[in-house]
Amino acid sequence: AQYHLATCSAVADAPQGSEEQDPAALCGQRDTPSFVCQSVEGAPPVVLGSAQRFGFEHGNLSILYTGGDQCREGQTYSTQVVFVCRLPLNPQDPPGEPDVTIKVASPCLYHITVVSPLACPLCSNYSFTSALGVCKDSGTQTRSYFLKEGIQCYGGAEQPEPEEVHCQYTVDLQLGLNMFTVVVGFVGGVISLLVLCLLYVLKTNRDMYKHYNQALTQDDGLASEELEDVPCAADDLDSVGVQSDDDVL
Repeated sequence: AQYHLATCSAVADAPQGSEEQDPAALCGQRDTPSFVCQSVEGAPPVVLGSAQRFGFEHGNLSILYTGGDQCREGQTYSTQVVFVCRLPLNPQDPPGEPDVTIKVASPCLYHITVVSPLACPLCSNYSFTSALGVCKDSGTQTRSYFLKEGIQCYGGAEQPEPEEVHCQYTVDLQLGLNMFTVVVGFVGGVISLLVLCLLYVLKTNRDMYKHYNQALTQDDGLASEELEDVPCAADDLDSVGVQSDDDVL
C-alpha cells in the first residue's frame, strides 16, 4: 500500500488504483478534500482523513485528520500525523528525505510519524547568542555565534559568521549576581541568628522571673505557717501552773 499525505492542502494528484478505476474516485478528485489517502494496486483509493485539527503531542506538532471514508459500524477513517524535529549533524546540510513510520493504532485509526529537520521551527535572529574569545595582542577578540541552549531550529535566519571586535572588559553579570546572593544569604543568616539569640534571652529571663515569683510566694506561705505555730506566752504560763495575781489574793 502507498500513502499520500498533504499537510497544507488537499491531495491534488494521487495515483489511480487500476486502469479501469473511475477518475472521480481518485483522492484528489473527491467531492470533499482529502489530506491522507491510501492506494492499493487493483483497488480504489481510500481516504483516511479530510478535516484538520491541530494540536501538540509531547511538544511536537500533531495534526488529526478525521472524516475519511466509511470504515465499519458507522465509523470513518482517521489519521493522526505527528511531526518530530530532528536536526542534521551539520546545520548547513539539506534536510534530506524524512523518516516516516506508519502504524495502525486501531482498525479505523492510523498513526503516522514524520521525523525531519523540516519539522523544526524556523530560526530567527533571536535564536542565536554570542560569546567573546580571549583578548589578543592586536587588541581584538573574536565574537562567535551559536544557538541558544535548548533551541532547536532549521532554516530561516542563518547563523552569523564569527567577527573580530575590539577588546571589551566587562564584569561577569552572573558572577556578580552569585556574589550578591551569597552576601544577602550571609547577612540574612546573621540577622536570623541574632533574632534567635534575643528570643532565647527573653524566654530565659521570663522563666527566671516566673520562678522568682513562685519562690517569693512559697516563702510568704512558710512565714505565715511559722507564725501560727509559735506558742503564746500566756499558754505556757498556764501549762506550768503559774498563778495569776488574782489567785494569790
